[in-house]
Amino acid sequence: MSIIGNSMARSELRSAQASAAAAEGDPQRLGPRHSGPVCSAGRTTNLDVIDAVVGWLEAGHGCWLATVVENTPGMACPPGTLLGISDAAEKDDGQICNLEAELLQRSCTGASGQNWPQLIEHTVVADEQAKYCLAGPGRTVLVIERHEAAGSLEHFRGLQEGLGRRERLIRRVDRVSGSASIEQPRPMALVELDAAALWHKLDPTTRLTIVGAGEIARVLALFASACGLDVTLVEPRQAFARCWGETGVKLEQRDPADALASGLADACSAVVVLTDAPELEHPALVTALQSSAFYIGALGTRQSAALRRQRLFEAGVGKNQLPRLHSPIGFEIGSETPAEIAAAIMAQLLAERHRLMRRAVSL
Repeated sequence: MSIIGNSMARSELRSAQASAAAAEGDPQRLGPRHSGPVCSAGRTTNLDVIDAVVGWLEAGHGCWLATVVENTPGMACPPGTLLGISDAAEKDDGQICNLEAELLQRSCTGASGQNWPQLIEHTVVADEQAKYCLAGPGRTVLVIERHEAAGSLEHFRGLQEGLGRRERLIRRVDRVSGSASIEQPRPMALVELDAAALWHKLDPTTRLTIVGAGEIARVLALFASACGLDVTLVEPRQAFARCWGETGVKLEQRDPADALASGLADACSAVVVLTDAPELEHPALVTALQSSAFYIGALGTRQSAALRRQRLFEAGVGKNQLPRLHSPIGFEIGSETPAEIAAAIMAQLLAERHRLMRRAVSL
């Protein structure tokens, strides 16, 4: 059974699956061969799960879809995670990656004749703590739906197309009839549940665009991928870019300002400039600060950062935009090594992301 979850130990499995998909012409999607369960944790996204559901339904297989409504911090699947499993899934081979995926499988086993959707509330027991290496007790709440091709394929195609265009969507599931619809975005929590319906805010995969190759960029790309971000390196200099084909990170060898202006700096994107080459750094920051990117940062000391802000202001960046620039970049933790600097950057980026989410601006 194909399992994907939130663990660095499973990153090689994810890479192998991506390579297999790439051999068939689609490097980013799971495809219908992965009958389940798949879960949008770690390097797998909600869009990956939706893609898998579309593949299953197109192949004529029914499936179950679970939305994590509530979970104890530190467990594999935070609220808003999607999990799916196809009717074509083989018997569990003992390799289920997390408790949430197992709860979905348990609920689907022998489920014929039951009414869907169902609310599943589960308290972690001691043997589950040991089996899944959980730090302590916990509680998980899932809403599980049943879908057939005849009634659901167009709904999931609509989600697939909208998220593929990097649109923000709200998915509503009627808890009585099980019917699902797509609604226009509005201020709300990531997941809301009442007696009538489940509402789930679906955003495009959070993107990180790194400008400038180097060891900091390499480690930052690793950290960001482990946190589920879609990473792109922009590096037009051949001498710097020559080794990046081996990393699995998407590489764009073109002018950074052009790359950012072409869609790599939308509201669900972070931009990190890790080069001090003025012909790359300055145009990239001007473009990023005029975009809707939620996080923008650049390397440098306090002195160089002050000079950089002055140059940006002289280049036409407004005073209201300059405070958006994190420079010196990252939290102040006394970082010296590339790994420490990358950790400080990643922590600050995630803090900004979660701050905006708490303000009901989901990313």
